[in-house]
Amino acid sequence: MASSKRVTELSKQQQSILDVLNTETELACVLIGTSYIDQCLSEILREYFIAKSKTVNKILDSRGLLGTISAKIDLAYSLGLISKPVKCDLDIIIEIRNSFAHSHEKIHFESRKIKELIDKLEYLKIQDEEQTLKNSESPKELNYTYILKTPRDRFKTTIALISSKLVLAAFGTKHREECIAYVQNYSKKNN
Repeated sequence: MASSKRVTELSKQQQSILDVLNTETELACVLIGTSYIDQCLSEILREYFIAKSKTVNKILDSRGLLGTISAKIDLAYSLGLISKPVKCDLDIIIEIRNSFAHSHEKIHFESRKIKELIDKLEYLKIQDEEQTLKNSESPKELNYTYILKTPRDRFKTTIALISSKLVLAAFGTKHREECIAYVQNYSKKNN
């Protein structure tokens, strides 16, 4: 189950992405963070599909069948590559990205609409619940929802955790085998 160089490279980029999420403008944080998630989804799908296929490259191209992040999210969920809570949070992240990218007004994490969307993100809450179930004595001060006070902190941590989960999933995803049954049957018939 050897992962591609692309996934390894994506993993190496994670720290620089985290730096951007922490230091750049809010617009850059949203656009670059979402773009990184998009790339992670592309790679998990590429790892799932048959290897070294021009068709795979074509459908994952920005003008291809899976050219949008929404299409990648839906397919990754439908194939069982991501969970329902991850899909839901990714859909919200897309809404946040669209709000930032398509507004003619200055928008920020403290905007009412963005705060409401960020409050809907569930992944950090689920992580907190899992931690509590594993260790009921765990102090609430270690919970993400307690530590992360600002909408930006919750957004960037959600991006960081979900992208890490996607990269790890890509490392563990096995390529499908190319279907060769017809070719084998055809060859046998003509011999």
